[in-house]
Amino acid sequence: MINNLKINILAFTFVALLCIWTQSSAQEVPIQIKGTVRDNLGRAMPGVTVNAGPARGTLTNSMGEYTLLKGDQPLTFSYNGFTTQKISTVDKEQLDITLQPDAHKNDEIVYLGYTAQRRGDISGSVSTVTGEELERAPVANLNQTFPGRLAGLTTQEASSELSRASTNLYIRGISAARGAGPLVMIDGIINSYNSHQTLDYISANEIESVTLLKDASTQALYGIQGASGILVVTTKRGNKGDVQIKTTLDQAFQEVTTKPHFYNAAEYASMRNQAAANDGQVKPFTDQQLEGYRSGTDERYPSTNWYDRYMQDYASMQRAAVNVTGGSDNVLFYSNLNFMHQGGQFITDQTEYNPNANNVWVNYRSNVDMKLNRYLNAFVRLSGNVKRERTPGAGNATVYSSLFQIPPTMYGPLSPDGKVLTTQNVASPTYGLLNRTGYVRHTVTNITSQFGLDLDMGFLTKGLKLNGTMAYQTNSVGSLSTREDYERFIRSGANDTLAFIKKGDQNETPLAYSKTHSYYYHLTYNTALNYQRDFGKHNVGAMAYMFFQNLTRTETSSPGLLPYNRVSSGAEFSYGYDRRYLVKFDLGYSGS
Repeated sequence: MINNLKINILAFTFVALLCIWTQSSAQEVPIQIKGTVRDNLGRAMPGVTVNAGPARGTLTNSMGEYTLLKGDQPLTFSYNGFTTQKISTVDKEQLDITLQPDAHKNDEIVYLGYTAQRRGDISGSVSTVTGEELERAPVANLNQTFPGRLAGLTTQEASSELSRASTNLYIRGISAARGAGPLVMIDGIINSYNSHQTLDYISANEIESVTLLKDASTQALYGIQGASGILVVTTKRGNKGDVQIKTTLDQAFQEVTTKPHFYNAAEYASMRNQAAANDGQVKPFTDQQLEGYRSGTDERYPSTNWYDRYMQDYASMQRAAVNVTGGSDNVLFYSNLNFMHQGGQFITDQTEYNPNANNVWVNYRSNVDMKLNRYLNAFVRLSGNVKRERTPGAGNATVYSSLFQIPPTMYGPLSPDGKVLTTQNVASPTYGLLNRTGYVRHTVTNITSQFGLDLDMGFLTKGLKLNGTMAYQTNSVGSLSTREDYERFIRSGANDTLAFIKKGDQNETPLAYSKTHSYYYHLTYNTALNYQRDFGKHNVGAMAYMFFQNLTRTETSSPGLLPYNRVSSGAEFSYGYDRRYLVKFDLGYSGS
């Protein structure tokens, strides 16, 4: 009896221990969790970092979805510009997360040209806008996307020609002491020559962020070149994961915001008569002519709205873009191809050639980042673009202004036998400027090759890094100008007959061609030593750099131009305590 009882107790104890061991083992088995990450507006968020402890992490795909094995570590979801969310207890296999924007964005990394810092550690004044926000503007030039998006940046359109708009950029307002435009730096390379035009050849589709440095503490590092502020453009990089292809197509229709109002011929003639009467002069139009303009039944008395005659109601623009990104632990790549076509706004009659404004622009960019070993990384940046513009031989602005010079009472634009008509007071009518002056074709080609190495010198001391960059930029500007002239005719005598006589001594000439070309070559070297390290609540940072740039320029009209060299160096030191108290020292030296 006693022996049987001992056996039963031992058996029960063995079964109980087995159950406990089985339950404990089952708890250690990782759980597969999947879900979708969205922002506060319900949009899927690709590229969110999902971490479940050491060696257990992933990124959300293009649909914001993730799948990973969770152990006993908390689950964290993090993304630049959003508050990191940590989930300690997960008792289900489906976990959907909504990330909220970080109002202060203290953890956001801001690119400052030669350095990158947490926004919360920046003591100077900077403004940042993302490429995603710039993409929303249906415009051809990047400069036109900045208004209202970068605090402290004032924009002024000097010209509003379609796809050729010229925008002046000012830091701290137009009346500020620094009247020049800001320096432009793209991926750590300064664009010294025609800096403001550099932005005309970049699309918002390839930009990660644009940062405006607008006070002395952020500009001093760049010496005299940074006196008018700096625009730091950072292009997109590859993301770890499967290859992702994104295509964008859009069609835009553009029209003037305020269409000018023109008086008809009867109103114009009446006001001319009234003006002459006020001055005690003879009225230029008789009562018979006024009645003819009012009735509109006699071809001798036309009433023409020249704006409607030569201007389309709208112009069209097409844009297409393809982005390809992906990568592994050792290689990340990003490639972009953009195409843009901007149609003209004029109505033309020329059949031998097309004088209407037209612009075609193609550009590409490829960024490759490689991890060579534990300490050494390399990167290659390749970009280029071709922009071809066509305008009437007289120029868009001249054609447009002529619309306001021709009276609605003028017969034309051609006589019954095909002669170009004008008036006594107008030297060149709109029809002649558009259809009889030739055209100008302007082609700009830019190619940039950039190579660099990043050396993590943590084997000497933690936080020490050395990087070097070499960039070669070429810029080719070519113009093909065609010119021809034509005879002008005006009505002879009064406006009651359709007889015409020649005005001036211009004669019909055949189309003549001329070409000009200029080339610019930039060679840039840049080396920087960075140190960044935390000691408890103390944060210490230091940086020193050397920069050299050579510009060689050749033109068909001036083949013997001398090269131009620029050398600059700088250093900075920063100290922060408890992420609240910051001290920073900057030094810049430059010469040319």
